[in-house]
Amino acid sequence: ASALGRAFALTGDEAWAEELRAQLLDWIEKNPYAGSCNWKNAMEVGLRAVGWIVGLELCAGSRVLADPELVLEVHRQLHLAARFIERNLEVHGRVTGNHFLADAVGLLAIAHALPASEEVLAWRELAGSLVLREKDVQVREDGVDYENAVGYHRLVFELLLVAHLRLKRSGSLAAGELLPTLERMLDYVLA
Repeated sequence: ASALGRAFALTGDEAWAEELRAQLLDWIEKNPYAGSCNWKNAMEVGLRAVGWIVGLELCAGSRVLADPELVLEVHRQLHLAARFIERNLEVHGRVTGNHFLADAVGLLAIAHALPASEEVLAWRELAGSLVLREKDVQVREDGVDYENAVGYHRLVFELLLVAHLRLKRSGSLAAGELLPTLERMLDYVLA
């Protein structure tokens, strides 16, 4: 979804928005809530939600995606995704990993993309607190992801960056709490 959104943002060609709409509706039709392998774990649901949100935001000027029925259906799907994530947070005993961080960031992105309601505000609070806690779990003081793998370092960096940008966009002071961690992670990459 995000690649189609980038294509639309660069060209303004409604064909990219049409394709995004078609893919969203096709996915929704073929993947009922918790009824396919695409609902296997909260990480997958969260990452998909982030991709949808970014793609749709990049297509904000599209006539095709302004269809009120589509907007309602996307909101419904995002609500379902948030409920799934909240109920299936990937914690194994006391151990968390990048899956748990992806769960939290997916929930955060959804909660900041949806109109405020009591449930959505609760998700914002929960997801924000999880992300802020996990930054210290996932990233050591030297800026290296605790799993000591470059691929996971990149994944954790990108997840924290998405969280930072979502929080910053919403005016949350918590966005600034992520900056020192992101800077240490970038220092490591540069070194």
